[in-house]
Amino acid sequence: MDCCQFAEFPRQVLQLEGLQMLDMGNLAGEGKTSPVPEDIGRLKNLQDLDLRNSGLESLPDGVGELVQLTDLDLTGNRFTSVPAQIMKLPNIKELKLAYNRISHLPLALNQLAQLYIIEIDGNPLAYPPPDVCKKGAAAIMDFLRREVKEKEDKELGKLFYRLSQKVTQRPEVEALAAVAGLKADERITILESRNQTPSYQAHNVLLKWIEKDREASMDKLQQELSDIGMGGLAEEVGRIKAERLKRPADTSGGPPAKRPAAEEPSRVGHQEEQQTKGKIRQAEQKLVQMQHHSEIQETMVSSLRAEVIRLTDKGERAQKVLLDHKQEIQQLQEAKVAMATQVDNLLQDNEKLRSQVMLLGSEQNADEETTQVLERTILMFTESVLQKSGQSKSDLGETELATLAESTLLTKLSCRLGSDWRRLGAALGIPEPRLDSIQQAGYSNAIQRTCKVLTVWMCGGDHGLPHDLKQLEAALADIERADLLDIVKTAYKDYIKEMPEVEVEPEASVDEQGVTTWSVQLPGRGKYVCKHTDLGVVTPCPVQLTYRTVNPSEHWQENEDWELIGPLFHIQCNHDDGVPVELLLPHILDLSQEDGSALTTDEAKAAQVVAGSTKRHPADVTPTHFVTRHQKGSLWASVVRKLRALSVKRRGLLTLFKTSLTQDAVDVKAHIVSNTTDIVKALQDVMSQLDPKFYWWDSITCPGLRPRQIYCLQASVENGTLDLADPEPPSGLKYEDTLDCKRIYPSFHMTVQRHPDSERLQLNLQLYPQAEDDNIVCSCRRRLYGGAAAGQSSSEDVQQHFHFIKENVSVHWKDLASFLGFRRPDIDTIQYKPANHDAKDCCMDMLEQWRRRRGDAATLQVLLQALTEAGLQDVVDQLNTM
Repeated sequence: MDCCQFAEFPRQVLQLEGLQMLDMGNLAGEGKTSPVPEDIGRLKNLQDLDLRNSGLESLPDGVGELVQLTDLDLTGNRFTSVPAQIMKLPNIKELKLAYNRISHLPLALNQLAQLYIIEIDGNPLAYPPPDVCKKGAAAIMDFLRREVKEKEDKELGKLFYRLSQKVTQRPEVEALAAVAGLKADERITILESRNQTPSYQAHNVLLKWIEKDREASMDKLQQELSDIGMGGLAEEVGRIKAERLKRPADTSGGPPAKRPAAEEPSRVGHQEEQQTKGKIRQAEQKLVQMQHHSEIQETMVSSLRAEVIRLTDKGERAQKVLLDHKQEIQQLQEAKVAMATQVDNLLQDNEKLRSQVMLLGSEQNADEETTQVLERTILMFTESVLQKSGQSKSDLGETELATLAESTLLTKLSCRLGSDWRRLGAALGIPEPRLDSIQQAGYSNAIQRTCKVLTVWMCGGDHGLPHDLKQLEAALADIERADLLDIVKTAYKDYIKEMPEVEVEPEASVDEQGVTTWSVQLPGRGKYVCKHTDLGVVTPCPVQLTYRTVNPSEHWQENEDWELIGPLFHIQCNHDDGVPVELLLPHILDLSQEDGSALTTDEAKAAQVVAGSTKRHPADVTPTHFVTRHQKGSLWASVVRKLRALSVKRRGLLTLFKTSLTQDAVDVKAHIVSNTTDIVKALQDVMSQLDPKFYWWDSITCPGLRPRQIYCLQASVENGTLDLADPEPPSGLKYEDTLDCKRIYPSFHMTVQRHPDSERLQLNLQLYPQAEDDNIVCSCRRRLYGGAAAGQSSSEDVQQHFHFIKENVSVHWKDLASFLGFRRPDIDTIQYKPANHDAKDCCMDMLEQWRRRRGDAATLQVLLQALTEAGLQDVVDQLNTM
């Protein structure tokens, strides 16, 4: 029929049921649409169909019924996308789509297993990438299959994550491990890991299943959980599936409507035969599943037996540890008794000294002088004990530190309390009979009795130092000895300050709004500080801490008397009501030249928001934190009275951002901000949305910033010119605390032009208060051009750029990995590694592996070439200007 002219398709052709080849190319003629009939699907044996140059924009549904079709030619038509009917042709082998208007190949094309020739020349294709299309059908199909598998794995990973959040008990994790078919060593690795919740373990199990089983799915998971008796989890899987299906139905295609059976009477018997075969296959599959479930149940029984044995062994070990601890406690008690005896002997010797001093002057002067002599003598004794044992204060562990702090506190209070020792003992809860025994024990003076009272109290304390010192403060206030409170408060601050600090790496989770929540299980007594937020905790026992920073504009009500002076935290801590936990709330005050004690208890507080109202609690101020006792309630921050806040300087940062070098010109923005991690991250997000895009460059510490002071930025350029400086000195910007991440703060803006013949371009900056140009707050010299790409570099040199690449490549790390020589299995291993929580972690892990693999061959030139090939030219431009 080629080149023949018909007003309409000859209907007689449709009666040729044995027809195998039909050429309708150019059938329509000039300016006409090819009259392809809707019921062309009647040609059941058609294998070759030619519709080239027919002006087609769509295909009739009947084409999708040509199940024997192997060759289809649609060259030179007007298709803008691959017709959906093609996806229903299971035997298609050759598909010619050249010279149409197709921009994307659908992922569904990968379902055509027989397809081995695709002609797509002359189309404005954007997907798959041109380099893939040039390699032919096999490369295209492989690309589409990988994309589909990655998409399915991502979707399945999201569903599995939602399911894992519902898992709260270890038996549920065991059930999931049985369904996933994990080996014994894989189960032990996941289930025996410390400090991991069942939800986290369940997520790792399900990710492992995705790696091991290509048939892993929500349907299979629901069926197998039901078969092994985990109905609750199976119902949860069903609910998650149902929520996923609540979306508009896809009306873009679908199978064609069936004709009445009268048209093809022979089909009825064929359908019955197919149904019978289908039932047989289902019965066989059910039998295989039952055998598999029997194996799963046997595996679970074995696992439960092993768990019983493990718990029994653990119980025996716990009893042994408890016995060892009892022995240690007994030894510590004996050591404390020996120290108390030494103190008693020392006090008796100093009583003689007291009598001699009293003979030299009046009673009042003698008491003061005796007090000072006693303090110096006892403290010298303590220092001499430490020297004899070969220790220094900085070398002490927590137990020895407690001994030193107790000795110092005991000395100062014993020498000053006098006859109020019995009232103090009663206020501390020491029983009256015990106080009577101290009074009748033969102690010759009040100093010895005070020492004994404090020793008894310290030995019987519930939580130890520094937590019990708050009880001592309250007791001194009750007996109206406010003159001694400063001694206890100083001891409290010094003890927390000198405790060994443990920096913790919490687990991070990001919600749909991009808010990061941190969570960490603290193992026991100690002082812990988060490496990401500077929030700290001092706890006497294991606790679970969950926290995040929130914007003051959304959760903080402005107060005319009090000013926020640090990040606002949403904190949840699971300690019991009777357990004291101290919070270390970070602040932005610069107290390097001013002792924190200069802020009185009336001026510095820890603010807590409960049910919309703000409570203010006492806080002890250190150079970096406000220390307060945690109470139930979510929002916490450090605050200072507004009038006082105006006179205290701030710790700040001069944070720099710059554009890529274009036509030898670079734009630079500089922000004066508070020294917090949140504001720098928020600025990075804002700068990356500008056009042109600004990249984070550097942050320089600015100590001693004065609130509401105007600061000027003096800029000069080497090997270039400064085309713009806004604002230009003597104008400047006012510094204000930048604690709200959703506010837009003003910045300095500079445009720098490079001299065409210069190899390097350098920017010099100086920040100073307005009208005080000789009082430089901070200064820096930074290279804008001519650094990273020049010359050869070693693997050690290239490592210094990994942090920058991680921050700017992020979600495109897989593309970069491919051009650095990583195979698909290697990339998947990095992606699903439990330690890698997000794309940035994966990117850094990948870069470190690349450097270890390539050794000296891992150079900056190789990395720049890979970035270019991956289409990340912006990052290359940035590296070339660093």
